[in-house]
Amino acid sequence: MDDKGGKRTVRLTVSLDMKTKTAIMFFAAGLLVAVLAAFGEAPLPLLAAKVALLPFISAALGVAVSKIVCRDVEALRKDLETSRSEGNRYRPVLASCPEMARLSVTIDDVMRELKEKTAQLVLLDNAIKLQDISLNELRGKEEHYRKLFEQSNEAVFIYDIVGKLMEVNRKACEMLGYSREDLMRMSIFDLYPPEELSSVKEARVVRAGEKALRYESVFKKSDDSRIIVEISSSMVDLKKGVTEAVVNNITARKELEKALKESEERFRTFMETASDLMFIADRDGKVSYINEAMHNALGYERNELIGKRLDVLMDQKTRAEYSESRFELSKKGKITYESVWEAKNQRKILGEMKETAIYDQAGIFSGSRGVFRDISERKKIERAQRLAQLGELAADVAHEVNNPVMIIAGRTELLLMNETDEKRTSALKIILDQCGRARDIVQRLLKFSKPSKGLFKETDINAAIEATVELIGPQFMSSGVSVQKKYGSGLPQIKMDEKLMQEVFLNLLRNAHEAMPHGGSITISTYTDGDFLRADFQDTGSGIGEDDMRRIFDPFFTTKETGTGLGLSVCYGIMKLHGGELRYSSEQGKGTRASVLLPLDADLQDHKAQ
Repeated sequence: MDDKGGKRTVRLTVSLDMKTKTAIMFFAAGLLVAVLAAFGEAPLPLLAAKVALLPFISAALGVAVSKIVCRDVEALRKDLETSRSEGNRYRPVLASCPEMARLSVTIDDVMRELKEKTAQLVLLDNAIKLQDISLNELRGKEEHYRKLFEQSNEAVFIYDIVGKLMEVNRKACEMLGYSREDLMRMSIFDLYPPEELSSVKEARVVRAGEKALRYESVFKKSDDSRIIVEISSSMVDLKKGVTEAVVNNITARKELEKALKESEERFRTFMETASDLMFIADRDGKVSYINEAMHNALGYERNELIGKRLDVLMDQKTRAEYSESRFELSKKGKITYESVWEAKNQRKILGEMKETAIYDQAGIFSGSRGVFRDISERKKIERAQRLAQLGELAADVAHEVNNPVMIIAGRTELLLMNETDEKRTSALKIILDQCGRARDIVQRLLKFSKPSKGLFKETDINAAIEATVELIGPQFMSSGVSVQKKYGSGLPQIKMDEKLMQEVFLNLLRNAHEAMPHGGSITISTYTDGDFLRADFQDTGSGIGEDDMRRIFDPFFTTKETGTGLGLSVCYGIMKLHGGELRYSSEQGKGTRASVLLPLDADLQDHKAQ
């Protein structure tokens, strides 16, 4: 039986000599019977003839039988060939042998069904193998997730729709101090203290439609102590109402946050009530916070400075130093230096800056906290102390120098009275001139060390300035310096020592004149400025550098080749005596302005003088 291209055929082969073989077979059988009969114990009559004929009779019988059989077989073979030649599925119809046809069809159906069942068995076997593999994988994954569940650093609770705990992990037992068996007999709501339970249930009702919840609450441990927890719950089986809650103990974090908040509150309170100027800036120097004192001292609103670079508040020199100091601050962590800030009204404030670096978790410089302390008053006190000490020294020097100078001057005058030689006379006059210069220095020292208490009376400031200008006007004109007068009209008279103030005016005019060796102009303006009567002396000279500006009132500081450095120091003392101020502002290449401010109120004048 073959199966080719879905067609089933039965191959029957009939030999051409089948009849001969059948005859021989019957002949052999007859011969065997004849032999047995011939050698039997009781021979029959005519036995020999019968024995001789028996094989031939058997052979004839075999030929007859073979014809009958071969006829049917031959008919079957022809039917099969006809069916195969027509290309149809084998459906034998054998007129001669209907039983064999039915048998053939049955065999064909059985074989087909057997093949189909075999294919199904193969598929079923493969499916079983795949299922075994999947089951093994699932068992492996289940074991993996079970380990993750048990070894998790977060407490995990699984509970049903009514809150009964179905599963908990090791961390949950450790966190609450219960055994697993104890927890499995409890409800999730048994873990909340009574004061929390109602709010938790209300929250669950309000947020019932949400698949995942995240909230903070309180759990009760086995020893009845409380811990603050953060709960993340999610529905893992919506049909059965099974929920998984991942719980973290955040008690330590909450305590730290509370302590940090209290510390920040204390720090902010300290900064807001401090008298020093305080700020916080990022790594680029951009301001993120200023305190109330900084707002009040500089006159800027907070939103005007937040996000701006800190160096916009500094003068030019301090700005350059600040840029260089940022790198030093990032390396050292803390620096201290003096700087000059400018208020919104352009008032300059000398201060001491202390900055502390801020680093992020990676140790990278991310900003700074700074304290700026106004040391202007301290500098004034230090200057006053230095002036007092220098005054004492100057007084001693003046007395010690004045006596020899007086003797030299007196003897020189006596020699001049009797000297007739011109060369000697000229030399003696030089000695006498230098003695006069020495006396002038001594007088300045004495004025510096022991300034006059002054003779105060009501004075017209315009008249006092005009009298001074008349003294030096011709000298200024000869050197190409003009004086422009812009006196205010109707100015009130003010109490002052006219001679002392004229000395101040004279000193300021001389300084302006010496700053313009190639000529220029001096503009004098008088006017009221708030509670003060003000006189400005503006020149068109070369100006004063920032470094020199900080030291112009220091005793013995001078930029002149022949100066003593006492002129402005003496002027400063006179202004202090009058309760006034002496201010200087300058821009190199554009000139300098010296301003004299005298209080209009006599009481204020006395208070400031003290």
